Amino acid sequence: PARAPAVYHAMARYEGPAVVAELPLGYPDFDQRAVFYSTVHWRPVVNGYSGFTPPHYGRLTAVLSEIPRHADVSLGILGELGVTHVIVHEAAYIDGEGVATSAVLRQSGAVELFRDGHAVLFQLR
Repeated sequence: PARAPAVYHAMARYEGPAVVAELPLGYPDFDQRAVFYSTVHWRPVVNGYSGFTPPHYGRLTAVLSEIPRHADVSLGILGELGVTHVIVHEAAYIDGEGVATSAVLRQSGAVELFRDGHAVLFQLR
């Protein structure tokens, strides 16, 4: 954990209750990373990975995979899940979609708390 990327240490410094979503979501490599690095901040994450995929995870992946294309639905599901913070790995997307995802979050009122290169931590309204 001491060598974890800085965005996870920034999340660890946040005081108060939090639920974190890491984007992109639904890809095993990124979901495993989210679960592993949650040991730095010890907050619940909506990402997950195991030998079982819950029925709702496919819907969640679909809704959160293209936030700029259907922002209202995506932001709604984050609210339903009680997500308070989102970590966007902008460089993990193609064709600028990561930057566009961050822009949608900002436009919805999310506050950028921390940026380290292409890893951005947002606090949702």
